[in-house]
Amino acid sequence: MNIEESFRAIIREELAPILKSNGARSVEDQLLTAGQAAKLLQVSERWLYKHAGHLPYAVRLSENVIRFSQYKIQQEIQRKLKAQQS
Repeated sequence: MNIEESFRAIIREELAPILKSNGARSVEDQLLTAGQAAKLLQVSERWLYKHAGHLPYAVRLSENVIRFSQYKIQQEIQRKLKAQQS
């Protein structure tokens, strides 16, 4: 994740409660393929599939189809970054 993506994620996280409380449209989520999510997380697709059952951002659409919530991935990254800074 580059610095621009990090800033975007931080801004989304900070604005989400404000947008919800004002009745405005909340941040839209996008379901990513394993390849897209792997690039964002800097892991292999194989790792994602292996751990999908334990990942809070994995969405099983059918028995053989898994997608990954971009919004939840970004929230998880921010949570872990904050924990490292503490």
